[in-house]
Amino acid sequence: MLKIYKRPRRDSFDKRPRPTDSWLVNKLIEGSSEAYKIIAELEKKEKVIIKVFIADDNKNTYSGYDDRNEYKIYQLLDKIKQLKPSIPKLYGQMHCYEKKRYIDNFVEKLKDKGLCNGKSGDVKIYLTIIENIKDGLQIDKLGRKLNRIETLSIIMQGLFQMYMFIYIFGILQNDYNPGNILISPTSEQYIEYEILHFPYRYFDYELGDDSCNKEGTTYKVLSNGVKLTIIDFDQGKCYHHKYINVTHVDIKEHVIEHAFKFIKTVCTYGDNDVFEICKKHYNSRGLHLISYSKQFFDVYNKEKNEPSSEYLIDRLRVTFRMWIKELQRKFPDLDRTNIDIC
Repeated sequence: MLKIYKRPRRDSFDKRPRPTDSWLVNKLIEGSSEAYKIIAELEKKEKVIIKVFIADDNKNTYSGYDDRNEYKIYQLLDKIKQLKPSIPKLYGQMHCYEKKRYIDNFVEKLKDKGLCNGKSGDVKIYLTIIENIKDGLQIDKLGRKLNRIETLSIIMQGLFQMYMFIYIFGILQNDYNPGNILISPTSEQYIEYEILHFPYRYFDYELGDDSCNKEGTTYKVLSNGVKLTIIDFDQGKCYHHKYINVTHVDIKEHVIEHAFKFIKTVCTYGDNDVFEICKKHYNSRGLHLISYSKQFFDVYNKEKNEPSSEYLIDRLRVTFRMWIKELQRKFPDLDRTNIDIC
């Protein structure tokens, strides 16, 4: 049986029979500790990424993580239309059953074939089907290092994306390894980000009259010929009270920590002088703000409810904004004309 979950309105992923080679063919299979990642042809027209997870409700042998968490986060991000195409398009999610012998020999048995060959009682799997960024290269596979202005551009694009993630829904991507950072060439002079405060924030106090609390605030990052796409949210977290997925553990991860991990990865394949400046700023101002924010996490962890969720997200947003603005001043050559973040 094949079940297609509720999906974004823009999705054109209609109900289909199980994914066989009649409409979806597996061309490349990569394994990881979290999932199998497949590059496949969708109806022989375009390539897509399929992430296959073994469901949590399989007993004994299979204790893997399923993809429902990432799917929910992608659904939230789908509301932030100004992020596109900075994140991949979500086509939909399905679950079905696969034969155990195929799971045990996934790469060998299923290449150039379809999926969902099992039936109820076999191994349950989840499939999330996501756009393949055609011109995007993983940052470690560019074949060259980013120069200084490219490095700064990618860092600023990433920091603004993280600001949108945390500000609107309290989302942390949580995994900034080189494979999740895609770089594409672009002829656009600026990469635009517009933060919509309504209806996505749900917090009444955001609907004020000043310039930072109107319905939308637009920022522009000078591209310098490169565009960033962040992929993979299977380890993502969401602190928003309406979508919270960290209710059973105490949380203490500040978005500034995640930002520095992102910067470190980018600068490994970019300008080292930029990294040294960012590192110094993190070790001084960043660690101070993280320590200062402990009080907000303590309130949140004591009782995870709507007020504490709103309080934590707002305080993370404010301290992250402070850190970004101060970091921008460390680079006199950075074009800050349109990125004076509110």
